[in-house]
Amino acid sequence: MVSFTTRQFKSILNKKKSIDPWFWDRFTINPYQGCQYGCIYCNARSEQYHLPIDFENDIIIKENAEQLLHKRLSNARTLLPDVVALSGVTDPYQPIESRYHQTRKLLKVLASHSYPVHIITKSPLVLHDLDILEEIASKSWCTVSVSLSSVDDEMLKILDKKSPPAKARLELVKNIKHKSTKVQAGFLMMPVIHEMTDSISSLHQYFSSVAECNADYVVFAGLSMTGGQIEWFMKSLAEKNSMLKERVMKNYRGQQKVFQAPSQKVAQLNRTLRRLCEEYSMPYRISRWHPPGYRNLNYRLAEWLFNQGYEKQIMGLSYKEEMQAGFYIQELKESVSSVISEKRFDKKAMTANLLQNIEAYIRGQPN
Repeated sequence: MVSFTTRQFKSILNKKKSIDPWFWDRFTINPYQGCQYGCIYCNARSEQYHLPIDFENDIIIKENAEQLLHKRLSNARTLLPDVVALSGVTDPYQPIESRYHQTRKLLKVLASHSYPVHIITKSPLVLHDLDILEEIASKSWCTVSVSLSSVDDEMLKILDKKSPPAKARLELVKNIKHKSTKVQAGFLMMPVIHEMTDSISSLHQYFSSVAECNADYVVFAGLSMTGGQIEWFMKSLAEKNSMLKERVMKNYRGQQKVFQAPSQKVAQLNRTLRRLCEEYSMPYRISRWHPPGYRNLNYRLAEWLFNQGYEKQIMGLSYKEEMQAGFYIQELKESVSSVISEKRFDKKAMTANLLQNIEAYIRGQPN
């Protein structure tokens, strides 16, 4: 039996050391602690999140979350608006949301302060808040990413059996794109698992299905696990199908408590997925929020660099320079054009190899 507990918390808004180059969030909010969906691959089972290994059986409602967030944003003197991801660890629209409406309350606060929002969910419940999401998108930016690792319901029964079926998630994105003119929406094809969801026929079925939804993107990634997450995944697979577990495990190896496929196999999978995205005319990057002021050019340039780095990563090439420069530029406290023209930039972060291309990019941007 799942237990539900309300509890007062001391903080609600988590600030990252740097902005995520995949999902573009600077902040994360978890309206709940624990998640009813309990997907067997969930990275929240890793020790770094300090949650019980069976967190789907003990859900904590952060009853003062709305007040905490309002106070934090109202009293912040140096906090610049940036993308807030709901959630970092749990699904903000797990079934208990229909009773407590924690996520809706938090969205109203974020809308009042004009903060951009990235929703990551598996649940059609998000449609109940489309009015607020449209308001947020009108003021700044809003994206809904629907997590869907496979469109095969038999496979989903193994991976995330407590979550909505594939059809419901596909219809969710289709509904958002039909009803909203401003909210960006797409799919997170995560994780793609060797011997489970990576056959060519399965991948074609996936892309064919999502292409019919008018999705804005499909962001993909292979399986990578750490710590207790590994043990739970293997145990859960063995309980479902011991032979399947053995086939899957042959494709992965552990290194310093990290469990993932060899780099060559990862690169091959990425190239296959990239080719399918092109075949089905499906972008595989999320378009970023561009804030006003000096950050506008910085964020656009960083996005361009991150996208270049990602392309190199997929092709198995070195991508460190682009990623390093992107992280550096988006953290600047003034316009990157001034920093470059006055030659005050960090030469380790912006190498001579990149500088010429960066300057050409800046010259091509509108004033």
